[in-house]
Amino acid sequence: MKKNETEQKSWSQCITLIAIIALFFILMYQSPFRLDDLAWGSERGIERLQRGFRGYNGRYIGNLIVIILTRFPAGLRVLMEMAILVGGIWNVWILLKRNNDILMLFLALLLAAPPAIFNQTILWVSGFSNFVVSAVFVFYIFRICMEMLEGTVDISFKTGVVHVLLIFMGQMILETGSIYTIILLFFTGICILVQKKKVPIYLSAYFIGACAGAAVMFSNSSYRAAVLGNGDTYKKISISGDFFQLINTWWTKYTTQIFPNWIQNIPLINLLLILCIVILCFWSASRFSGMIQMLGAFFAAWIVFNIQKPDWNSLIPYGVYLNAIVGIVWMIYVLVSIATVYKGNIIKNLIMDCQSYTKYRPNETTGGIFVSWRRKEELPTGA
Repeated sequence: MKKNETEQKSWSQCITLIAIIALFFILMYQSPFRLDDLAWGSERGIERLQRGFRGYNGRYIGNLIVIILTRFPAGLRVLMEMAILVGGIWNVWILLKRNNDILMLFLALLLAAPPAIFNQTILWVSGFSNFVVSAVFVFYIFRICMEMLEGTVDISFKTGVVHVLLIFMGQMILETGSIYTIILLFFTGICILVQKKKVPIYLSAYFIGACAGAAVMFSNSSYRAAVLGNGDTYKKISISGDFFQLINTWWTKYTTQIFPNWIQNIPLINLLLILCIVILCFWSASRFSGMIQMLGAFFAAWIVFNIQKPDWNSLIPYGVYLNAIVGIVWMIYVLVSIATVYKGNIIKNLIMDCQSYTKYRPNETTGGIFVSWRRKEELPTGA
């Protein structure tokens, strides 16, 4: 009976996945080219390519992808985009330990994205070539990092070379993706250094490849022009004035543009993220699970209140800034909560590795920073 229920569940998930893929295909096929897509698909795109995208941006791989996609027939273009999407979903599925239930939740979150964000990332070909392709690469790097931390795969020389080349090319798609990749590889190296007291040569090669790719991207003259204030409106980076003026400029940009458009504007995704964290707490051995759930209830109430009273922050002094500060705390909460409930308590184990290495010894059969530690009294004599 149980076997039949499992088979029925697998079939229902398979049908749901096919339906989601078909929905994506229809939406992407019916979506017309935007103005930017028409420019990339015309002679202007070839002219930018012939100039090496000099003075435009350093997204060399992303620009090549959009030039290719805008020149294919609609059906073939959408099939290529679907292949990229499926590659990203496959990496997510591996990260989720091949859990089909959580994968369905991830896809539901993807479909629940606000229409404006969905249009600019999935349906807009130029946006897809930068945002989605970059996200797929970041998930790919994330999977590699998790496999290295868990020690579940052996990296051969050929595999390492392929990874280095892909990481190098992936750094020339989107600026934020490049930064995320460097941060992921850096902290992976720190964790492995704490765990094994050495960093694998292939991880060092990955990091060097990521830094080299980012260096190629940011060497484009458009970024120097942006720093000097000579770029387009959205390409200007203000660094004039003293340090406090600079911080004030960036803070104003965050509170008036980044927070309301990219954090506050996705309440459904934020609520579902809280739900996932609260559910994970039930399986976590962390002693902080109760506190995480309580804070999750607070942030859920904050999100719902912002939906019901979107203009409340304009009715009190500094309300906009207060709401933006809560948004920063919210992002910290998400990162810390996931790190805490994932595999028990990563942060606690990492601190134990750093502070107690001379007092404790890891279990020889499993070892590493993600396992429990024996007390010193339990160690053999002379340890």
